[in-house]
Amino acid sequence: MPMLSETIRTIRRWLAGAVVALALAVPSLAYAQVVVVANGSPITELDIQQRMKLISLSGNTKPNRQEIINDLIDDRLKIAKAKVYGLEVSDAEVDQAFENMAKRQRISVQQFSQAVERAGILPSTIKARLRAELTWSQLVRGK
Repeated sequence: MPMLSETIRTIRRWLAGAVVALALAVPSLAYAQVVVVANGSPITELDIQQRMKLISLSGNTKPNRQEIINDLIDDRLKIAKAKVYGLEVSDAEVDQAFENMAKRQRISVQQFSQAVERAGILPSTIKARLRAELTWSQLVRGK
């Protein structure tokens, strides 16, 4: 009988741990939720929240959610349109633009990355925005 009660306690501990893990994972799942698909490219809740933080940080006004979604859709469409013409911005070009942003702040890339992360923004969010802008710039110059 003592063996059975020990087994039950072990199962209870395992279940409690699983419930806690699930509770912690639920917010992450919400961020991974696809809100809209633009030209075959998914835009997730995380993308929207990150862009909202980025725009809020760089401006004085709080952005409207629909405007943010429209901006993200526009970014996806810019990149897709450029691909039609054979234009694609390399990772090295995006990294260079990111580095230039850090240089304008007179800090290293690592310090810049840490600063934006402290503001709750992933460096990949800034790089995605840079990629869209660089791609569009190439497309406009190329046309």
